[in-house]
Amino acid sequence: MGKKFRRALMLSKREQVYGQEHASGLSPANDAMLVRNLNFNPLNTEQVKRDHVRPHFGNAGQLVVWGNTTADFEIELAGRGAPGVPPRYNELLRMCSLSETITAGVSVVYAPISDVTESCTLHYLLDGLRHRTTGVRGNLELTWATGQLPSAKVSATGLYVDAEDYALAEAPNYTVWGQALPVNKANTVVTLFGKSIVIESVSVNMGNTVEYVNRPGQEYVDVTNQESKGTVVFEATSIAYKDWFDAIKRGLTGAFNLVHGGGQAGKTITFNAPAAYLSNPRYSESKGQLMMTVDMDLSAGLNGANDSFTLAYT
Repeated sequence: MGKKFRRALMLSKREQVYGQEHASGLSPANDAMLVRNLNFNPLNTEQVKRDHVRPHFGNAGQLVVWGNTTADFEIELAGRGAPGVPPRYNELLRMCSLSETITAGVSVVYAPISDVTESCTLHYLLDGLRHRTTGVRGNLELTWATGQLPSAKVSATGLYVDAEDYALAEAPNYTVWGQALPVNKANTVVTLFGKSIVIESVSVNMGNTVEYVNRPGQEYVDVTNQESKGTVVFEATSIAYKDWFDAIKRGLTGAFNLVHGGGQAGKTITFNAPAAYLSNPRYSESKGQLMMTVDMDLSAGLNGANDSFTLAYT
């Protein structure tokens, strides 16, 4: 019989040593991930063509130089239900070049870093097959859209490990995953340049530059730069309330702040960017209402290095 596409499972665990699976291994009971919209590419190869000179037409063949593994998937943004406890997916945030600061019983705060990024091992189990990738690092895109659950899209790149047959011996455990809250009036409050706005959607791309490197003596994935950007769609306001065009024309910066969770302890997520540059204002329509869309460049260095934004769970 053929294999079934929907019998799939993703596992993830932070590595202790780069490129090496955690000593305790990965198991569905401890390391199962709740993901959606998964696109997993087990082996992306780079070839070199031979291009020999010959007295006839035809393909001269090619050789594989190297290969890596990539995956794109989404996770729901949700707290664990208790302040100061990291979300279940915290290793995914950390492998996307974010630091983690835990204040017991109060908060867990993530912020960009410019030094060595942590790494993960991922397993993709697919109806009797197992694909593994180690040394995984990546990029993160956050989205809050009205009427939807907030999400993070993870774009991951890792080192290739040979595929194998695998019998799933235990059920995945999702009990430690928190329940996401929908984006609506009760749960979500947004301000831009100190002004309350009514959003249709917010998206933030960390803008990590992720490079796969394979040279004699070394193979690794690295994050080499980060330029965070975003887009906000909100109900257009009067000029008297806020002249967005003047702020853009003058190159002013202002804070962007989104608080999601309705003030519920252990379920509230706050995204804060202290210095957002706005650009490209444009109009659109949603349910008969005039909407404005602006792009944001999230500036770093206002209060010190790596301060372009924070993502706090409280």
